[in-house]
Amino acid sequence: MVTGSHNPPDYNGFKMMLSGGPFFGEQIQELGRIADEGAYANGVGGVEDRPLFDDYIERLVRDFPGGRPLRVAWDAGNGAAGPATAALAAALPGQHTVLYAEIDAQDAGANDLVETVEVDLIAATRSGIFTTGLIIEFVP
Repeated sequence: MVTGSHNPPDYNGFKMMLSGGPFFGEQIQELGRIADEGAYANGVGGVEDRPLFDDYIERLVRDFPGGRPLRVAWDAGNGAAGPATAALAAALPGQHTVLYAEIDAQDAGANDLVETVEVDLIAATRSGIFTTGLIIEFVP
């Protein structure tokens, strides 16, 4: 898994698992040594390029039970969830606004952004236009 959400750029990267468990520290160093030495196991492999973004949004929309139209102010906190939040909001019925949907590694999760985000989201929900405000992937 590639991370790039609410953490500052220096703390994002790859999270790996092996056989259902964490893969880190010395295990990653050993993987690096194997790659450097070209000491790969013999076998057959392949690469499949399969964009999942649209499938992911369609799957989320299928979970919406319907009913009354939504009036939601979404806040993606300049994190990795921004484009998906905007696409999901566009696919759901009702009136939506998406705040901070642009991915910005310098601002995502920044402590000084927290107050701005809260103020903007509160203002959007207090406007009377939106009944719900959601912060997506914003954990400073």
